[in-house]
Amino acid sequence: PDMLVQAGITPPAFLDSVTFALASVRMPGFFVVSGLLARSLMRVGWPELARRRVGLFSYLYVLWTAITAAVGALLATVSGAVPDAVGHIVMEGLAFDGVLWYLAALAVFFQVAWWCRRVPAAVQLAGAAALSVAAGLGIVPLHSWGAQHTVLLYVYFLAGLLLPTLVRDLAARASAARTA
Repeated sequence: PDMLVQAGITPPAFLDSVTFALASVRMPGFFVVSGLLARSLMRVGWPELARRRVGLFSYLYVLWTAITAAVGALLATVSGAVPDAVGHIVMEGLAFDGVLWYLAALAVFFQVAWWCRRVPAAVQLAGAAALSVAAGLGIVPLHSWGAQHTVLLYVYFLAGLLLPTLVRDLAARASAARTA
């Protein structure tokens, strides 16, 4: 909905409701699954990790920021707000604050997890949880929505990465309860 609004188009009201309702589940779940899938990459060397994940997510972030700006310009032609919409989308991308912030967050998550891979899991999780709480309370001064959510959600990536058995067990129990 945000991209439509930036282009001067009013989206249907139900989109805001759906977005809000799914927000508390969507990104934590995405990052837990990303952490589960990241496990094997914690055993590779830095050059391979940089090429396979950090470079990939950085490339995708830049590419999709450009595509998003182009689509925003196309949508904005309807309202005549092209320079404003394109400039806004490009500035969001540069400020790590746009709709694609999660791609840059994944590049950061893979790097931090790889560099901390020898730190005990309990210490990593406690540190990430403490940072998440501090960011949520506004104690950590983050001036970008994307940066704030990166700090808030890193703990979920770590949960998938460091607690795969627990995550799978919880998912199995939730599935069993739902089908019972």
